[in-house]
Amino acid sequence: MRNTSSRDPVFGDFVRLVATAPADEIARILTANPGFATFSLEEGATRRRPTDFFLASIRHQIYGGDTALHIAAAAFRRPLAELLVDRGADVRARNRRGAEPLHYAADANHSDPAAQAATIEYLTSAGADPHAVEKSN
Repeated sequence: MRNTSSRDPVFGDFVRLVATAPADEIARILTANPGFATFSLEEGATRRRPTDFFLASIRHQIYGGDTALHIAAAAFRRPLAELLVDRGADVRARNRRGAEPLHYAADANHSDPAAQAATIEYLTSAGADPHAVEKSN
């Protein structure tokens, strides 16, 4: 997985779009930038900069090491999770806190139980480990 700086406006903007943009828009961007499926952010939320990386639409922080799949999982966007995995995203990718996409799908600050369950089901069927532990546990 290639790290890229969150200061890279193209990838940083893409990660934010994953939370809310139509799936066909995300697919077009991935076609033009195939590496976005596997990139991770070097920077993310910190105690000194907690709001710079906050996604209000899903009430979720972006952390260093997050991938587009982390954000698709946090937003309960199973179709995007499937698209990203089909394009090479790693369902076991870990961010700086040790969180994998499945952690984000399971531990959310917004509610859509059906979409959440579908996302969790997909991630586990694609190889996510439901027993994986992150640093905050």
